Amino acid sequence: MALEEVGIDVSVLGTLALPYLWRPGEHPYGRPLSIYTIVRSLGIIQETDTRRFFGPNELPDNIVKVHRRFIEQHLFLV
Repeated sequence: MALEEVGIDVSVLGTLALPYLWRPGEHPYGRPLSIYTIVRSLGIIQETDTRRFFGPNELPDNIVKVHRRFIEQHLFLV
């Protein structure tokens, strides 16, 4: 997934939380299963207009609500 999303390989260090099964109407693309993992980058992520890092107070307004909630609840674990 990291290769597809950000153009690098990663090493999976562990699972951060139990899988999340989205409720009907909660995700714009149906009912995916989200698995949150801790990874180590095996390369350098090149930021572009569509790919960049966000600080915890810089998350875009259009982020999926459940992702925002997860980040806010688990940021201290990283």
